[in-house]
Amino acid sequence: YFFEVCYKATVLPPTPKLEDLFPSCGIKNAIAVPVGKEVEARLLITDAKGNPIKNTSLGVYDLKTDNAGIVSFKARVVRTEC
Repeated sequence: YFFEVCYKATVLPPTPKLEDLFPSCGIKNAIAVPVGKEVEARLLITDAKGNPIKNTSLGVYDLKTDNAGIVSFKARVVRTEC
């Protein structure tokens, strides 16, 4: 799942990244969430110049950055049968 926005999101530790688990897959800046597990993601949100976007609603779900430009949320992947 992905969406396109007018800002840059950088994955921050300790958020698990897909490229750390599978370095040769070529996917960058993606969160790794094992099926059936929940992870807490932390992202630094910046504008085109690299400045943190502070205390701002992102317009996705109810996510809002804090006073450092960081947004935190939980992600969970569940298996569904077709």
